[in-house]
Amino acid sequence: MTVQELFERWASIELVQRKDVSKEIHRTFEKDVLPNLGKLHAEDITRSMVTSLLDRVVERGARIVARNMLGDLRQMYGFVITLSLFEHNPTYRIKEDDWGRKVERDRVLDAVEIKLLAQKIPEARLSPASIANLWIMLSTCCRIGEITQARWEHVDLKTTNGSSQEKSPKMENHIRSTYQPLPRSNSYS
Repeated sequence: MTVQELFERWASIELVQRKDVSKEIHRTFEKDVLPNLGKLHAEDITRSMVTSLLDRVVERGARIVARNMLGDLRQMYGFVITLSLFEHNPTYRIKEDDWGRKVERDRVLDAVEIKLLAQKIPEARLSPASIANLWIMLSTCCRIGEITQARWEHVDLKTTNGSSQEKSPKMENHIRSTYQPLPRSNSYS
């Protein structure tokens, strides 16, 4: 079984269940992994081949991509071990942090950046729901997952209070005007 065949099998069984990251994993494999390792037998891949691949990605300035790629390769090889196709995992004992640390950080837009965002949004041709989500995320400091999982029963447009299971962020008046025109359908809930 080649790395290409292994990836296709892993993707058809495992990645189809991961809607959030599947596209990024496909893109990374198509750009970096498969052109370099795709035609080789998956069992013949060595640790040094993996580290060389990761080094090439880091050299182009994509440390976090390399780190994530290592995690994806590790999961793919874990998949074949689980299926008992073979017992070899060339990612064993390679540390993700050696190719880029994931750094949690706070990112706050300043007044100039917010004004620039307001100017650029019309050029982006986004749907009204996407625009509303951007302003709501910015105004409430909610993450995209919290916004997309919110339901209309979580929003009180009269008092401008919103709530989720974990948070009760205060919504500003412009959020009320942003949400008010949106239809109350499942596609916007």
